[in-house]
Amino acid sequence: MPSRTRRLRLAAVIALSALITLTGCSDTPSSTPTPQHTTTAEDPHTWVPDEPIEHPTYSKEELDEYRSAYLDERAGLLDSPPPDVELIRWTTTPEDNWETTVTCLTEAGFPAEVGPTGGTVFTPPVPTSQEDALLLAQYICDAQYTPVPALRTDWTPEQIGMAWDYWTEAFIPCLESNGVTIPDVPTPSRETYIDTFFDGPRAWYPPDWIPHDQPRRERIAESCPPMPPHEYFYGT
Repeated sequence: MPSRTRRLRLAAVIALSALITLTGCSDTPSSTPTPQHTTTAEDPHTWVPDEPIEHPTYSKEELDEYRSAYLDERAGLLDSPPPDVELIRWTTTPEDNWETTVTCLTEAGFPAEVGPTGGTVFTPPVPTSQEDALLLAQYICDAQYTPVPALRTDWTPEQIGMAWDYWTEAFIPCLESNGVTIPDVPTPSRETYIDTFFDGPRAWYPPDWIPHDQPRRERIAESCPPMPPHEYFYGT
């Protein structure tokens, strides 16, 4: 297969991996400026939403169908028929999926790490001669550690509202207390944020404000988790 085609398929793998991000499968939104939200700061590690979210449930048959369709999508990037791979476990949060994937790929001979904003970064870059082998390894890792449906679907209005609550009540104050400079971007109202979340490019998205330099990023992300607790947000 020509090198350009292999690289396009490899880029598709990385792009699909990046879909499992802190914003589900769609771009993060633009926002309508409103006065800055103020509230009593809460500890991110003990934050609890005021209202729970009712999350969808799936039968075993529905999960099997979902996994089959997901792997069919991934198999379309391969040159040959995919191997039959048993599920080891589901990955239930973006962080779980990223960390499990990079561990799996590293053990398969492709050193990887989680990128600054999620997804997979290869260190060193994968040689052209190994791209087909990487695609197969990625497929096997996806089959062994398949992301739950919630990680492959857009956020619901209830999830968007919960994220807004968490960021304004706990996450942003935590960043400030850790010396992070908060961009001079007006906070959208909760209602506006929900209504316009998928309308355009990112304008107000607090997780992006964590510094990207290591190890400061790791320290701040540990002190100030960028997302609400997954048991509330994803129901897992």
